[in-house]
Amino acid sequence: MSRTAASHNVARVGANGATLTGVTVTNSNRRGYGLWIESTNTTVTQNTFTGSTHDGISVNGTGTPTIRENTFVQNGANGLSIFGSAKPQVLSNQFERTGFGINIAQEAAPMVVSNRIRYNTDGIVVQGSATPILRQNQIEGNQR
Repeated sequence: MSRTAASHNVARVGANGATLTGVTVTNSNRRGYGLWIESTNTTVTQNTFTGSTHDGISVNGTGTPTIRENTFVQNGANGLSIFGSAKPQVLSNQFERTGFGINIAQEAAPMVVSNRIRYNTDGIVVQGSATPILRQNQIEGNQR
């Protein structure tokens, strides 16, 4: 049960100060999320997020994680969703063949730098009052 976003089916929860590296994460359950990060500073590097029915990673609340050098491929809804007032660093990741490569909403203010976002339904979607900083991302071959 999330403090900010109701209940979800989550494979892993990112604890404050924890590091997740070098694994493949999938969640094929109904509304399945690979990794849920809520109001923590988790470090997520060199992983593969694939086959989740909803998102590879969802960052919520006031989270300030570092998400670096990961591969997001064939997730049902989004590769990465960023909500609330979260301010993650999203650096040098690959997003391919999913719904939204990156979904940024509410009042989130992530730094999104040097990512490859290709062959998704949508590349980056910015909604609500979100204020991302986007730098040197390669966005190509998306349907919209």
